[in-house]
Amino acid sequence: MAALAYTLGKREINHYFSVKSAKVLALAAVLLLTVCHAASRRYRGEEATQALGGGRPGNVVLRERD
Repeated sequence: MAALAYTLGKREINHYFSVKSAKVLALAAVLLLTVCHAASRRYRGEEATQALGGGRPGNVVLRERD
């Protein structure tokens, strides 16, 4: 029964997806995530970064007290 379900499922997956379509889907996902990541870094805001002493967001620059 399990072997039948496996072969039927494999046949159905192969009917809808091929290696070429999987590569296209993977490339589309990478491009979408890259665009979202770039947009989030772009619009995160400069004020918070400058208030912490510049640099990349998340990097806190510690300064000595006067």
